[in-house]
Amino acid sequence: MAGQNRAQEHLELHYSAPSALVYMARLSAPQSEAQALELWIKGPVFYGSEVVLKADSAGAAVSFGLMLAGDHRAAIAGSWRATGD
Repeated sequence: MAGQNRAQEHLELHYSAPSALVYMARLSAPQSEAQALELWIKGPVFYGSEVVLKADSAGAAVSFGLMLAGDHRAAIAGSWRATGD
């Protein structure tokens, strides 16, 4: 499957909530036409809040979490991966 040979990447960025959501759309997409996005909304993220976006990619998958600054728990968590072609 294409994209499985990518090196593991780690990303941690600090943003305001609206900016982080725009950046989430730019995460490295799996290199496959067939993809799956799993998203969990675990808590509120208020407009204007300072947030931290963490993302890890290994192989054909990207896992990410959006946390409020100062909180280690993800308010929004997800996984974006290639599925069988």
